[in-house]
Amino acid sequence: MSRKVLLLCLSLFFSFTMAAAVQAQDTLLALTIADTVSVADYDEGYYVAGTRLGKLYVVDELGGYTITDLGRAPVYDVRIEYPYVAVAADSTVIQLQLGSLTPTELWRKTFSNFAAHEEVLSTDVSSDGSYVAYFLSAKHTFSYGDSGEVGILMGGGGGGALIDSVLIDGSPEINWWLDATADMEYIAVTQPYTDGVDYWGYEAGTALYHFDGSDLTFLWWKFQEIDYEVTEVRISENKDYIASATSSGTFMHLLSLAGDSLGSHETPCHEQFACDGDDNLNYVIGATKDCEPYAPRCPATPDCPPHRWFILKTSPTQYTIQLQGTMDDPIDDLDATQDGSYVAFGSNGGDFIVLKHASPFHTLCSGDVGKEIGAIEMGSCGRFLLAGKEFLTLYNGETDTDHDGVPDICDNCPNDSNPDQEDFNPDTPAGAACEDTDHDGIVDAGDGDGDRDGDGIPNYLDYDPTGYFYNELTGELIMGCKLDSVSCSAGPGHVTIVEDGTNGFYQFFTDNTPGTYTLYVTLRPSVQMSWMCPPQPVCLVPGCCPGGVLSLGAGEDDATGFLTSNLCTDNPYYMCFNLSGADPMVINNNFPLHVFPALSWGDTCMNHDL
Repeated sequence: MSRKVLLLCLSLFFSFTMAAAVQAQDTLLALTIADTVSVADYDEGYYVAGTRLGKLYVVDELGGYTITDLGRAPVYDVRIEYPYVAVAADSTVIQLQLGSLTPTELWRKTFSNFAAHEEVLSTDVSSDGSYVAYFLSAKHTFSYGDSGEVGILMGGGGGGALIDSVLIDGSPEINWWLDATADMEYIAVTQPYTDGVDYWGYEAGTALYHFDGSDLTFLWWKFQEIDYEVTEVRISENKDYIASATSSGTFMHLLSLAGDSLGSHETPCHEQFACDGDDNLNYVIGATKDCEPYAPRCPATPDCPPHRWFILKTSPTQYTIQLQGTMDDPIDDLDATQDGSYVAFGSNGGDFIVLKHASPFHTLCSGDVGKEIGAIEMGSCGRFLLAGKEFLTLYNGETDTDHDGVPDICDNCPNDSNPDQEDFNPDTPAGAACEDTDHDGIVDAGDGDGDRDGDGIPNYLDYDPTGYFYNELTGELIMGCKLDSVSCSAGPGHVTIVEDGTNGFYQFFTDNTPGTYTLYVTLRPSVQMSWMCPPQPVCLVPGCCPGGVLSLGAGEDDATGFLTSNLCTDNPYYMCFNLSGADPMVINNNFPLHVFPALSWGDTCMNHDL
């Protein structure tokens, strides 16, 4: 039996129990691809994912996407500082610029050495696109061992010209990785130290470089493990902390900018392969990928599975565990948002978990996609990208009541679908597309700023009810009459009366149940329905109209309390509506009344069936 996608949203703290599946609307994009996504990054509303066959997917948060072919070069690393993107693809560094979903290639630089196969394994880009950092690994053909190179290229119009670089001796087993601050002042690197002879015995550590705009300078190297690798490193934007994960050493290390050891976290017998955190590394996340039975302090008979994920709180002296859990399969990727509000982990067996930091962390979503996850990337508002072997999917992790692709916690109109998050009138606090400034049941964007009833008031500020009771001779509003009920031929319970007419106007809404709706009113003493202006002889069948609003008659002049016109021809009205369930809103279905001298009638009311 094939494994199906199961996406679960949970709300209980420390609870990882499976619950009800998320509905289909929580899947914003689902692609089947003939490739494997291996890396991804996110910034300012855009995900960028690279594949093993050299494709670059750019995805926005509503599920729009484009595909760019980089020339079948495997993508090793992708970094985005919107609108700039840096890509490490085989032996090439590429800088692109995003114009919405379509990336424009600014330049590419390819490294070639006849004596070595060179691969750019890691890259980063400054926030202004002026600089691109790279980490180059050279596998030599005619010598025993590898070498590396850390360098800075001129971004943007500089065309990738080399500014400065530093050569590094290395080992054939080292995983090269770098991370730079957004201004490119500091670059942290996973870097071995060797004696230049014994390439199979090396000390693994983290190095820090400084870049002043013209010169790249080595600052320090910190030993962390003997005979093991430092596999990934992160540097905080406030330039306080550096976090690094080691493989067989099974440690997550915390360093200061000066290279001092501040703390560490160990997972005995498990290789820690990756780390991430918020921009300032207030929280650091890590996970394990492989069993390492020969690691220090591992029992003689190790119990390796399940694999572990963890969230650590940093301080100047230590890591403190905030939350941890396990997965049955090796955890291939992890991610944290820039503000640390969401973190995520994905395994090569298809399991994933997304957690939300809401004092404290708790499970937001978890599930199993049934395929190897190569990249999991958090976006804003709980959205996240899952991608890997032959698939790429974008999900909403948070609740989306109106199903417009924008989770409620970030939706300016959580109950009204508006995927573009329009702001009808940005100069006023009540300007979002879902705001109803005049409280007439029509959102401002639907009302618009026109003047459909000619009273000089913009529609979005002009309350327009279903209709008014008015004096047929003067247009003055008549108080004291009442809309008793609106009967639907499809059955009871489908109508809500908001205003009953006692103040001179009435308003009701249906629940879109198709049927014939008949109006019944009670008039006050001394008035009766006009014989000069009879109702239309048929039921109204609302047609298509601009803005989804059908205005039948005149509106009220707020300054006088009169309709802008009392003419029969300007105020056609209906006794009943034939509604299909997808009709425009009907307004100004005005009832004309004949007013008699006050003492010419008794105190009884007249009932009228319209």
